[in-house]
Amino acid sequence: MSLLEVLHGILNLTTICDLLLDWAASRNHLDIIIYLHGLGHIGCTKDAMDWACEHGNIEMVMFLHAHGYNTCTSDGLDKALAFGYMDIVAYVRENNLAQHGDGFLDLIDIVAGNGLMAAVAYLEDLGALVSPKAMDVAAAKGNMATVQWLHEKYDAGCTYYALQDASMNGHIDIVKFVIDTYPYVCVPPYRHLYSRPIQGAMKLAATYGHLDIVKLLHNHKLDDEFSDDPVDGAAGNGHFHVVNWFYENRHERCTPRAVDLAARNNHFEMVTWLHERRHLVGSTDAGDSAASNGNLEMLQWLFRHSKSMFSNRIVYFAASYGHLDILKWLHANQIQGCTQDAMNGAAANGHLDVIKWLYQHRMTGCKPRALKSAAENGHVAVVKWLLANRMDGCPRCARVATEESQHSATESILKAVPRGQRDCNMCRQLCDQDYLAGKGICFCRLNKDLLFATAIVLAHDDDDDI
Repeated sequence: MSLLEVLHGILNLTTICDLLLDWAASRNHLDIIIYLHGLGHIGCTKDAMDWACEHGNIEMVMFLHAHGYNTCTSDGLDKALAFGYMDIVAYVRENNLAQHGDGFLDLIDIVAGNGLMAAVAYLEDLGALVSPKAMDVAAAKGNMATVQWLHEKYDAGCTYYALQDASMNGHIDIVKFVIDTYPYVCVPPYRHLYSRPIQGAMKLAATYGHLDIVKLLHNHKLDDEFSDDPVDGAAGNGHFHVVNWFYENRHERCTPRAVDLAARNNHFEMVTWLHERRHLVGSTDAGDSAASNGNLEMLQWLFRHSKSMFSNRIVYFAASYGHLDILKWLHANQIQGCTQDAMNGAAANGHLDVIKWLYQHRMTGCKPRALKSAAENGHVAVVKWLLANRMDGCPRCARVATEESQHSATESILKAVPRGQRDCNMCRQLCDQDYLAGKGICFCRLNKDLLFATAIVLAHDDDDDI
């Protein structure tokens, strides 16, 4: 007996007013759809067949159609086409289940770039034309055979994105092909020429550690004229071999941002190397990142070499990510910056041990938001502790938040809290029926929004008086 059958025996799934067939289709479970259909469950919309189209599950499409469920939309049909599921496209069109959406002919570049020749032929019959974007797609994916096929059959060319994305992803054979075959696209265009940002082939190759491509671009003098510090990205990702090569062969040098990036990505050796060999000091982002990552060794090193890399938010980051050892070290070294935000962040992420320690050693308290954040994220132990030890936070407003996030355990706990002084001013004025009503309004949030809106109106009134 399956788990679903056990649940049906306990709950009677036909009484659950939810779109269970849609959920099953989204996970590509045809067997569950068949089971639910046999029970007579009716929780199904057009999303179910759209999911079947996207998954390429022709059997699911046919089952849903044969049993009278809602047909798919143009979105489902177009996704089937984009993934090359031509059997589904044919079935949907033959049975008039949906029509293509506006602009579907533009899909030809995606399917061509992915080498889906049957889909390309289908779109060509409808009048679509392959553009340079098709080779851009193929180049980014590293599909050399498709790149050559597009070049030989269509000669539509490519754009700078082909060089940039192939460089980023380490496809050196395609980088060579683009340089040799389409040299006119290898000069970076104006930064905002296209809708997608131009980041630069050299910068991306360096950032992701592809030194062979960096050397190739360097030998062809294909520099990124507008790229900011390509070597910083390499340092940030810990690519010593790339950083050393830049220092030995090019004029670019690391900036203090390299220290911040290396700290963010937990590359301690790179942080120390940049400081000791290149005399670079990062910003407070470096200290905040070390605290967020729980890297005590890096934090201690930063403290010894430059306290300027410690911000007044460092305690908040350590608390929010649950790093109690970091908090204890910061406290022992009298590093200030602890505010109510620290306990709020710990509560939102369920770090009860951190909350208890802050309560005992820092005495900063927390904001009313802490109870609500813990409740709506389902942190039962934190909710219980806050209710027992703090008077901050309105239980009713927190309960409303749990209803929206569907955390029944914390909702039940908050429902059991009697009305009292910890309720917000708005909730105190409610009658018992409105106070206990489900799907209520969070008056803390409503009141805050109202004050904000009033401030905006007053600001505009002041402008009119000038």
